[in-house]
Amino acid sequence: MMKKVGTNPHSLPFFKSLKIQKLGISRVQNQQKLYINGLYGSAKSFFVKELFRNSNKTIFWILNDKETAAYHFNDLENFMDSNQCSFFLSSYKRNREFNKTDSQNVFSRTEIIKDLNSNGQPKIIVSYPEAIFEKVLIKKEIKKKTLKISTTQKLELESLNEKLFEYDFNRVDFVSEPGDFSVRGGIVDVFSYSNSLPFRIEFFGNEIESIRSFEIDSQISNNTFASIEILADIENKESKKERDSIFNFLSQDCIIIIENSMFLKEELENCFKIIEKKYGDNHIATDNLKNLYYNGLSLISDLNKFSTIEFKKSINNQISILTVPQPAFNKKFNLLIDDLTNYSNKGYEIVIFCSSKNQIKRFSEIFEKTENTISVKLIEKKIYKGFVNHSDKELWYSDHEIFDRYHKFNIKAGFSVKKRVSLNELNQLEIGDYITHIDHGIGIFGGLQKIEVNGKKQE
Repeated sequence: MMKKVGTNPHSLPFFKSLKIQKLGISRVQNQQKLYINGLYGSAKSFFVKELFRNSNKTIFWILNDKETAAYHFNDLENFMDSNQCSFFLSSYKRNREFNKTDSQNVFSRTEIIKDLNSNGQPKIIVSYPEAIFEKVLIKKEIKKKTLKISTTQKLELESLNEKLFEYDFNRVDFVSEPGDFSVRGGIVDVFSYSNSLPFRIEFFGNEIESIRSFEIDSQISNNTFASIEILADIENKESKKERDSIFNFLSQDCIIIIENSMFLKEELENCFKIIEKKYGDNHIATDNLKNLYYNGLSLISDLNKFSTIEFKKSINNQISILTVPQPAFNKKFNLLIDDLTNYSNKGYEIVIFCSSKNQIKRFSEIFEKTENTISVKLIEKKIYKGFVNHSDKELWYSDHEIFDRYHKFNIKAGFSVKKRVSLNELNQLEIGDYITHIDHGIGIFGGLQKIEVNGKKQE
């Protein structure tokens, strides 16, 4: 039978061994470059999490590709507070197709750059080559792209309108994504690139009376603000303003983690060759490309400005941690039971990460049928890839690998666009048109009006 020992993820040691403690507190702080060998799968995620916990410094973790980066980011956000980790995406919709940007990605990048620019709290930032390939507006240019406004401020509505045009905002009837703004009477709705919800700015004459954010779908206001910052699209590639690599936005005490510096350098160089080929022999365009994109030629010197860790073998400054991949059981639970019993007899701590309560129940039923006593922790959390940590006698398996199921990463959207079609359709309606309301049935569209709800006026 199984002896189940707790299901609280915060009770787990997560590499709190003496070796990791010493590494996090002393060696990373005192050595410029360190190599970690032997970490596999989600063991890397938990190592980075513990390093962050011990050092309390920003960690910039660059994986070899977007998919792997996304899986490790999911590991981190499953076991950390949401404000402690971020995913630094490329602004483009598809990897290595440098032609069409994605508004969700642009928003996400801008949010992180703004946070770095303002020296925010330490966090783990996960990224990949295509994302750091794009350079960022230098700090003084970002400042020029930021508009600060506050309630009771004297400001002509027309002046705000002109400033938003100057920032390349797009005037529409209803805002639905970053870069949109609308003007209706004495109300200005504007969707900043650094906020997940748009702002509604209400004027009384030439004075700002109120500022609040609102939901796109329902148009209902939620939070009020005394002051806000409206940030333009700092990822606009048509801008000729000076740019720099993301490394120049990182604080000096930041720890950079990479898989292999030479591989990263080659990836950046390949990205530059792809986009350079598009412009052929146009030297003017090529010179502009060097301002827009990071070709990787200065990567090694840029990395040398920080404490860095590489996950690979080396002769010097190497720490070895012995982890091996979770075995393939091919849904044969007798093999799983034998494997767990063997490790349990050797004194290993056993943890199985489950995607749902039903999976926990399923494992409990499987283990109850065995004659051996196995101490197992069942945790309702997902991890990328399970592993055995021989250095610390820890065994952490994932249920999707045990059941041989496909595990898909998930990158959350920065803002909601699910009702954008409805807004666009509403934009085309004229007073008197017949419509079908989801709650009230067939009716006639009478336009938008301000009504009082719970003592507050809103559209």
